[in-house]
Parts: sequence; C-alpha cells; structure tokens
Amino acid sequence: MDMVTLSFKSSILHLMDENVLLAIVTVLLLVLTPAILFFAAYQIRISMLGYTSNEESKWLNVDDAIKDGVVFCIHGEGGTSMSSGEMDGSVFELVEKEDQEADVRAKTLVTCLSQVKNRYDRGPWQNLVLLMSPPQAPTRFSKPHVL
Repeated sequence: MDMVTLSFKSSILHLMDENVLLAIVTVLLLVLTPAILFFAAYQIRISMLGYTSNEESKWLNVDDAIKDGVVFCIHGEGGTSMSSGEMDGSVFELVEKEDQEADVRAKTLVTCLSQVKNRYDRGPWQNLVLLMSPPQAPTRFSKPHVL
C-alpha cells in the first residue's frame, strides 16, 4: 500500500471531487470560524468592561470630551464632595472652553475616564455572570391563571 501525502489545498480539491456539498460546508466553516471567534471575544470584552456595544461609542465620546478638557464634576447643591479622587454619585457636565470662565459653580476638571463611574459595571466576573444568567423580568401574570 502506497502512502500519499496530501497538502491542505490538494485535500480540499480531492474533497470537492468526491463530495461538493461537504467541501462547500468545510470552506464556509473555515471562513466563518475566525469571524465568529473575533465577535465572541469582542462581546466578552465589552461585557467585562460593563457596557454594551451600543454604549461603547458613547464612552469613547466621553473619553474624547475628557481629553478636550470640557468635562467637569459639579459640586454644590447636591452636596457632592471630592474624596480620594473619586466622583461617585456626582453630576458631570460638559462646559465648553469659552464658557468656563463665566461658570462660577464649584467644579473639578475630570482628567481621566477612570474618574467617571459606570453605574452598570459590577466588575468583570459579575458582569459575565449577569450576562449568562440575566435576572427574570416580572411577568404580566405572576400568579397562575385559573379558569
């Protein structure tokens, strides 16, 4: 019995000769697998960060505004105070550069995105747990319907 060494290309060509449908499914699988893996990794990454793909662009806009130096933590009426650099529960506002001199409210410039807390971020592990087993929404009929 002779041993024949096949390369990947020649094995696909041989498969196409023998079973065309199987060859098409194999090529489709080879093309789609990296795309599916990339999409799954992307979704896991953003869920671990605590936001959805829709919110990702919003957080990128907030980061750009912080880099432009127009995001401030407003202090005052709500009793907001700065403690150890955290601004939890604070009111954040965009104040354009030309309006910053006229704005006399007590405020602190936000210098990095980590100072802004995402209220939906529960940490990487809890975000994944919440994604895999979301809480049950209350149903319209919470009691069994009896006729």
